[in-house]
Amino acid sequence: MIDQSFQLLACQYLHAHVEKLQNELSGAKIAEDIECIHQSRVATRQLRAGLIFFDICFSARKMKKWLSQIRRVAKKLGTARDRDVQVQFIGEFLSNLNKRQRRYKPGINRLLLRLRQGREKIQPEVVKSVAAFNSSGVLADIHGEIEKVLFSFKGEQIPLQTQFVFQHTQERVTGQLRELCSHQGSLADPSDKDGHHRMRISAKRLRYTLEICDAAFEGELGPIITDVKKTQTYLGDIHDCDVWEDYLGRFIVEEKQRTVDYFGHSRPFVSIQRGLDYLNGRCVKRRDILLGEFVGYWNTISQEGSWDKLQSMIDARLKEYQESSPMNPTA
Repeated sequence: MIDQSFQLLACQYLHAHVEKLQNELSGAKIAEDIECIHQSRVATRQLRAGLIFFDICFSARKMKKWLSQIRRVAKKLGTARDRDVQVQFIGEFLSNLNKRQRRYKPGINRLLLRLRQGREKIQPEVVKSVAAFNSSGVLADIHGEIEKVLFSFKGEQIPLQTQFVFQHTQERVTGQLRELCSHQGSLADPSDKDGHHRMRISAKRLRYTLEICDAAFEGELGPIITDVKKTQTYLGDIHDCDVWEDYLGRFIVEEKQRTVDYFGHSRPFVSIQRGLDYLNGRCVKRRDILLGEFVGYWNTISQEGSWDKLQSMIDARLKEYQESSPMNPTA
């Protein structure tokens, strides 16, 4: 028998994110507002994180199907979202160029044109992927499982706090916090892009876990979630700079070849490359600034004991329930 409080926590969290994903996907198909793509992608991540956290509440067969379908649509949404962010960033970058920087505009305009063309090509794939996901009935299936559990609780007053809930939370948070901190050595090496990227992924996983558990902690995890979210944002912005550096390197080679194919020589590309090189230089500089800021932020919250406070809070809650009641039976 699965701990009822754990099941209730699962139902509440998953229900909210099933509803969120369902609402946002219709907008993602139309693509009139890029925020719909963004929120759909976030909802898939949150839903996947919730299903993995509450995996013992559902059969392995159902879990495999749900996660597979969610992963598939998330991949297409992710590709579209990444391109939306690039288009938005370059559009703003272009509009902020002053008169003295007008010599950079041809290259930036060319990049923006190619990004928009690429985004248009992606949209039919997004529509097809969302339609396939909707046809799979995954969200309806998850909702049905939630309703069955909630119906079985009808008339019962079930708390969200039990020894099992806090035991499970402690196991997940302790492991993810250890993983996050294991990457902090990469911050001493600005060139360790893989280390910074792994740290970003670890921060994202920890953030989702804390958001899942926060209801059981009655909102007490809020300040720590803020720290983790800011950590994730810094590392995400740093990763974006890395992506731009890699992308621009490939784009310059490809666009130069297009010029040669069209004109028979590369001379017209000089005015294009000038802007692309300028953008790349700005991204490299921005990465250096962001990394410096993040290292300072990380050192501050570490010295303030944010991670120790989180571990202590998790451990204290578990100890409190261990002393007050025996472990509830689980599946």
